[in-house]
Amino acid sequence: MACASTSVSLKTRAQDNVYLIGSTSGDAIKGAKLPTVHQSLVLFFHHLKKENRTARESATLTIEEVVKFWEKAHLPTTTKQHCIHRLERLYEEWRSLQKGAKRGGATQEKKEASFKASLEKTFDLRHADSEAIITNAEDRKFLHDQFSEKKASMGSVDTDRSKNVLVCLKDQQPRDDYRELLELTVIYMGGIPPRGIRIMAPGAMHRARWMAKALYSLQVFMFRSEFHLTLREARELRAFNIFVCLVYVQAWFRAPQAIEAPLNDINLFKKLEKFEQINQKMAQAALKALGRHTWYMSPVLVAFAFFDTRIDKESKINMIEALKNDGENPSPKRPAIKRGTALSIAGLITKHTKHFFSILGTPTDWMDKDPGSWEQEISFQEAKKAASGLVVVNDRAERGVALIQDYNKLLTKDEEQKQALLQVVAAHRKMYPDAKKATVVKQAQK
Repeated sequence: MACASTSVSLKTRAQDNVYLIGSTSGDAIKGAKLPTVHQSLVLFFHHLKKENRTARESATLTIEEVVKFWEKAHLPTTTKQHCIHRLERLYEEWRSLQKGAKRGGATQEKKEASFKASLEKTFDLRHADSEAIITNAEDRKFLHDQFSEKKASMGSVDTDRSKNVLVCLKDQQPRDDYRELLELTVIYMGGIPPRGIRIMAPGAMHRARWMAKALYSLQVFMFRSEFHLTLREARELRAFNIFVCLVYVQAWFRAPQAIEAPLNDINLFKKLEKFEQINQKMAQAALKALGRHTWYMSPVLVAFAFFDTRIDKESKINMIEALKNDGENPSPKRPAIKRGTALSIAGLITKHTKHFFSILGTPTDWMDKDPGSWEQEISFQEAKKAASGLVVVNDRAERGVALIQDYNKLLTKDEEQKQALLQVVAAHRKMYPDAKKATVVKQAQK
């Protein structure tokens, strides 16, 4: 009985072994690198021999699996049909070698050695214009690396970037689309959110729900195989998603932190200047837009930075010294930031910065102490509490404006009628400031 079992086991193992390839018992490609020729052929022979599929079916199923790795690395491939033909040519080369194996000879041995050497190379599915299509310098570097002797693993950089997003996911988000954007960002960068991979049903596309643009862009790119996208559309979508994930998401979700605003804005300027290496056109457009929103870099509001724990002691000493600078008079509300300027918090502070503490109505005696002991000063704690409580985002205001615009459109499109309607509403609110019965009776008795 034991002999029979051993015989079956040896027979099965022999069937799993393929000439020059080895075992084909694996049914999936694993790892964090682009699949090699050997991995692709192992999966191909698994479908061909163990599942008894045709060569075309086996090649198609194998290519579908291999392409997933290229898509995860955000690398463009040639058409599916061309990919299948490349794998079928490898199979034909293998068959030719198998037929000549019995004859042997020096030429056969040389061909076999050459074929074996090619097995550990990356299975080349590159698009003919991949260099022009890839706009991300890091992706281009990764692609070159995969065809060198030392191959890096994909995901290490994206995993590091997704850590900041995962930190935000731990916090309670004010709206569901906030959480959805964070989760899609993690998924796009190759990670898995704490709640797992969830794709939500599309919501309204509205000015008050501007985040829908980022949500839809990420979702469309993830499911691009279901759409008939042109090469240009896919390229532009991918470029936009890279900007969203690498630049926009972190900037947006840190925006509500008032005391972090000045340093966040400086870091965003620096990040956009670096992003020019990836996508110059997009970075310049973002820099131009950000240049119109430099309130928290003004001499007055830059004072928020005194309470930012990310700024080291030496920098805060320089900030105290900068309070002696005269600066522009009057103080600009939105300073113009010149390209190439070495931005620093101390460089934005002037004597006008003290006005911030006059507005808050808090003392500044803690400035005379060592910055390392500020957190223990009662006056500093009170000032920090007041500054931290300020709201610095306009999301609610944008939603209110969008709602009143839609409401007006439902009633009338005539501008005079709109203004009259608003006046009537204002008068009504003045007459009935609340919904109490006593207020209504009081007005009726007049």
